[in-house]
Order: sequence, then C-alpha cells, then structure tokens
Amino acid sequence: MLIAATPLSVFLHTPGVRYLLGLLGAGCLAWVFITWLAPLGWMDHPDERKPHERPTARTGGLALALAWLALILLNQRPLDLNPLELTGCLGLSILGFIDDRHTLSPKPKAVLGLTFAAVIAFGVAAELHARVPMVFLLGVRVSTEPTITFIPLLLWFWSIPQAFNLSDGLNGLAIGLFGIAMAVVGGVGLGQSPAFWGAWTAILLLNFPRARHFLGDCGSLGMGAVMSILMIRWASSQDTGLALWVGAYWVADVTAVVLIRFANGRPLGQGDLNHLHHRMLELTGRRVLIATPLLLLMGGSPMLKAVAHPVAQVGSLLGLIMLIIFAVVHVAHAVREPVRLRASKVPDPESGAFPVESAEL
Repeated sequence: MLIAATPLSVFLHTPGVRYLLGLLGAGCLAWVFITWLAPLGWMDHPDERKPHERPTARTGGLALALAWLALILLNQRPLDLNPLELTGCLGLSILGFIDDRHTLSPKPKAVLGLTFAAVIAFGVAAELHARVPMVFLLGVRVSTEPTITFIPLLLWFWSIPQAFNLSDGLNGLAIGLFGIAMAVVGGVGLGQSPAFWGAWTAILLLNFPRARHFLGDCGSLGMGAVMSILMIRWASSQDTGLALWVGAYWVADVTAVVLIRFANGRPLGQGDLNHLHHRMLELTGRRVLIATPLLLLMGGSPMLKAVAHPVAQVGSLLGLIMLIIFAVVHVAHAVREPVRLRASKVPDPESGAFPVESAEL
C-alpha cells in the first residue's frame, strides 16, 4: 500500500532543508560541548608550539562524529562502510577522545591504534577481495587475497590517521583537506548527503578563520581513518599506488619533519615547529586567511587525480609539483634555521590567532 508523501515530509527531504538541519544539529552539539563538556578536561592549552593564547575546546571532532552517526541511524549515511570499517573508525575516534582528556603514554596508545587499524584492515581486505581478485600496485599485478593484503593495509590504516593528526595544527587545514577528500575521492556530493555537508560546514566555521573549537585527536584520528579507506577504494579500481596522490600532503609533511629532525640530530618523536603549516604561517606573517587556503590548494590539488577530466589531471600534477617544491625548500631552510613565530599578546585582527614565540626545541 502506497502512502502519499505529506507536504512536511517533502519539505524535510529537500536538500536545502537537510543541509540546514545538519548545520544546526552539529552547531548545537558543538555549543553544548564547548559550554559543558570541554571544561571538564577537553581543553587545548597553549604552549610554545601552539599559536593560540586562550584555552580552546577540542571536541569539534566529537560533534562531527556524532552527527555522522545520526545520519547512519537515519539511513542517510554519507559513506558505505562495512561493520568492521565503521568499528575501526569509531574505535580510533574514541581512542583520540580519551587521549585528549588523559594524554595516554605512547606505548598503550600505539597498541590500541594498531588494534583498531587491524580491525579496519580486516574489513577492507575482505571487501577488496570480494570486489576485485587482483589489483595493480605501481604497475604490478598483485592478488587481493587477505593473507597478502592484510599487513600492508594494517600499516596504511595506522600511518595515515597519524599523519592526518599531525596536520591538525592550523585553523581549517585538517577539516578542509577532509572535505576535499570526501568530495573528490569519496564521491560524497552536496546533493548526495547535504546533511553531512551542513555538519561539516558548522565545524569548519568554528575552526576557521578564528578557532573556537578544535577537532582534537578524536576528530583527526577518526577523519584520517575514513580518508585512508577512501584512498584505497578509489585507487584499487586503477592502481593502488595512486593513493599516494591523495595522501600527498601528509606524505610530504611527515617526510619533511623526519628529514629535518634527522639532519638536526633530534629524536623523531620530539615535537617542534617544523611542519609545513608552521613554515606557511611564518611566510604569511601568521595570516591564517592566507596560509590555510594556500596549503589547501597544495594539498587538495593532487587529489584531482581522481577526476578523469584532462584539466583536473593537469591541475593534480601542478599541485603535486608545487607541494614538492615547497616541502624541499622548507627542509633546506629548516635544517639551517628553525621556523620562528614571534610572540604577541595581541591577536591578529585578520585571523584572531594569537602568535607564540617558537624556540629551537
């Protein structure tokens, strides 16, 4: 028996209304978290490596994750994740949420991170083998038997979320790159899931240009896990090595940091101000409204490799070249002299960010 749609149901299912519902839903969650949850221990306090002076809530990722779960419950999921993939992504988000509150020691954090990465790897390996028996990897045909693909996938799903987490140090950068990946590689268009994009917009506006709500490890680890799945899904239909185009920014950032710390004789696990976003902040005079879009251009352009149009292919190549040149120049300068951001008690009138003095850590 067919039931005629009511004017209210038709209204609620229009893309514009669904977008606004996502925007308001995530915005309200964020307001509740900023007001009530973050003061209980989920605040990001400034130090010598963080360009903000006031403690800032870091529960933005939790708000977006809950909005995403709500979409799944309402059968409006932006992504088709199997149960193992979803469990692993949520597990990494929960791990990040706990770490934001208690600052876990490296060993248990690494063990738990590998455990949830293994859950995702099991899910992806099974899905991949059911979809294609063989894939190309840098031009070489490789079987997708789970016994062959599990270990490489495990390392991939552990490393990419960690690398994504490292990029979450500049207003709007991590959430912006996540949005580009969702649209270009994940195929999640505005018409396909307007409620998701409404929620994404709410979190972006609270993070850029003036950060009032940080993603936290909860957001960056969960988003990194989702993105790592998107990369493999897209690349496995052509050549899995193409996933490196999507992850070009994180590969360049981590490689640059490792080279700089190795050249300067510092422990690889020691934090400093030698990430790509620190260099861009220095070059732009701490103007977030300039620094973030430039990095999004360099990090997002290589993802256009997923678009078949010739103009997109040229854009992806130019973006990759631009990113590599910037990273090489950054390493060359950082080996001689570390990034320095002058201290100030006065916020930048354009971005609202509070600059801090960098030290050679």
